[in-house]
Amino acid sequence: MASNANPLHPLLEAEKYSEYTSIGCALVVPPGTFLIPHRRWLPQPAYTPPSKWKVSTGSPNKQLPSISFDYVDRPNQGVPMRELSARNLPTLVRMLQGANEPVYSQTGLRKITLRIHWPGYPHVDWARTIELVSSGPITRVQLATTIAMNYGRFVELARTAKPTSPDFVINVNAIQFEHLVLVGLRHVFEDVWQADVALDRR
Repeated sequence: MASNANPLHPLLEAEKYSEYTSIGCALVVPPGTFLIPHRRWLPQPAYTPPSKWKVSTGSPNKQLPSISFDYVDRPNQGVPMRELSARNLPTLVRMLQGANEPVYSQTGLRKITLRIHWPGYPHVDWARTIELVSSGPITRVQLATTIAMNYGRFVELARTAKPTSPDFVINVNAIQFEHLVLVGLRHVFEDVWQADVALDRR
């Protein structure tokens, strides 16, 4: 298996982002460092409910722990989505740390909503339900491949849309699906979760 990072190189901090870009809104950048110097976080607008009414009348927003996705012995570095999309499940089980762990088994959740809020594409709305117990509790590797599939479809849709900012454009001459790295999945509100994504455009 090809390594995704050179362990002989010292730990290099991922590129730091300002909380604001030309998009004009606050963006969320997870903390952390990457071994690969070309890899950097994709800052994303955090999901907020569509109205203050929903905030005031919704159920208490108990934050659930984030879920990480890594190669074996490569903590906090993420997994390229192209690998999650191209490789079969038995191969991915051998590659991913904790691949067969039922990641939601202790939560009581039966489904979640995955939202993609790509900076500069607020008009490309993406909210999809992920079933967690359709044929037994969903495992880490099954969740990872499902998230990668959603991002692949989102990229196909967004590449035909006009962005509102030049910072993170999706098209054949800029960011593409093969550049995306899945690092984690973060609980943001009620049943809504967003992926922590890095870009690697080597």
